[in-house]
Amino acid sequence: GGPDGKSPIFVSKSQVVVMVLWTKHRDAGLWGDDALEFKPERWEHYSKSEGKHVAFGKGPRMCPGQNLALTEAAYTVVRMLQTCKTLETRDFE
Repeated sequence: GGPDGKSPIFVSKSQVVVMVLWTKHRDAGLWGDDALEFKPERWEHYSKSEGKHVAFGKGPRMCPGQNLALTEAAYTVVRMLQTCKTLETRDFE
């Protein structure tokens, strides 16, 4: 809080605090000036310890379905790839 953003903020016992992930995941301060651009290469050297991407939350209140969601996503990708006749790797540089 405060003009410099560093002062404490009082949160009463019944008050709800929400972090808007849409904003955090597009923050140029975290991701750079091109934060709004689609750049899959951002994830090539991503470290979970950086805490930039928190789609499932963090800590004791994180989404209990995270592992299920990630497993389902991986399963779906594999099943889609299994429908292809051939798969090739190419150097796109």
